[in-house]
Amino acid sequence: MPIENKMNNIMLGTWGLAGQNKISNLSLGWPIIENNVISDILDRALKENIKWIEMSDFYGKGFIEQFVGNKFKNNRENIKYATKGGIIPKFTDNYGQLKKDFSPEYLNRALNKSLNNLQTDYLDLYQLHGANLNTLKKQELQVFLQELKTKNKVRSIGVSIGSKNVIQNLEAISQYDFIDYVQLSYSIDNPKMIYAINNWKEKYLGNLNLIGRSIFLHGLFTKETPSLIRNLDDHRSRKYSNKLIEKVIKFKNIVNEEFSMTLKDAILLFSINNKNINSVVIGATQKKYITEWSLLLKEKQINKDFSNNFLKIANEVFTDESI
Repeated sequence: MPIENKMNNIMLGTWGLAGQNKISNLSLGWPIIENNVISDILDRALKENIKWIEMSDFYGKGFIEQFVGNKFKNNRENIKYATKGGIIPKFTDNYGQLKKDFSPEYLNRALNKSLNNLQTDYLDLYQLHGANLNTLKKQELQVFLQELKTKNKVRSIGVSIGSKNVIQNLEAISQYDFIDYVQLSYSIDNPKMIYAINNWKEKYLGNLNLIGRSIFLHGLFTKETPSLIRNLDDHRSRKYSNKLIEKVIKFKNIVNEEFSMTLKDAILLFSINNKNINSVVIGATQKKYITEWSLLLKEKQINKDFSNNFLKIANEVFTDESI
């Protein structure tokens, strides 16, 4: 019986490769990475059997799609493209909230632009970037999405949802048989949500695939010394708090002592080995990180006790509760 290659469960996230992504002088992205480094990261991902590249037309305002499309235009058959659409790179009147448009007319233009950026005539997965339930109820949108699959422009349809009302969203989305994937936050700093997602998926009998994202909390869980981000061109400068940093350090120290491994290794093993999550989106800003993931998943095995204890500790640290 062949050994499962767990690197196949990883989608390479590209938000962190797309630069500052400034909207009205506010950075919604990351520090700039040189093109040669991006190219090396993509090459290493393929070498280590990561087949999926996960993108959005919003990341770098199309930059990352164009970069990937140009790099792999002669190697398309060996790679799976997942991208997202629906976000307009402008703020609403409520500053900080991005405009969105999920009308068939807008999505059709956005999808065709993504196909052109990626130099391909089909996508393996097209996701609505932050659509809500009221949007999904619209008959014209449902017809449009199903036609995309019928016309072979898109192999699978997905929805990337926010962190509120996750179970309610999963229940509703699971009723639409033309939706194949839901992408959601699966970060250990919200253990109650992970318990809820796991419980829902264990009872669910359908074919909806779940994609977990933000498992490293935008890189905070990978730091030797977790700290606040001071660079205003990095979106994370507005997301971390001193209280969160304190809890991450406490959690990191407990995990080191309890499992004799780093926090980032424990999180990767916990996420990849979770049967309730079909794929995990992980970003890398250096190619060496991808090699580290591969070596860890080949060399380290965990059991159910590890996962249960890891989640229990997270619950005690981040929610101040014992279960």
